[in-house]
Amino acid sequence: MQNSSRRGAAITVSFTVHKGTDLGLSVEAHTAIKARVIGNEKGLVRIQFNDLQNAVISKLQREELLNS
Repeated sequence: MQNSSRRGAAITVSFTVHKGTDLGLSVEAHTAIKARVIGNEKGLVRIQFNDLQNAVISKLQREELLNS
């Protein structure tokens, strides 16, 4: 993962992913976060999270700050 926010993220992938594709992003033992691909430039995929998952995303971000 290159960067993330409550609305989306940029991730590096080694496979082809097309704009509009729905993904499930799993981070360690957490529930998968649903996202949609909004762009792909040379393996850097930009995804937008499902707005109904803000609590899960906020929890992941808090844990990331604690582990930094």
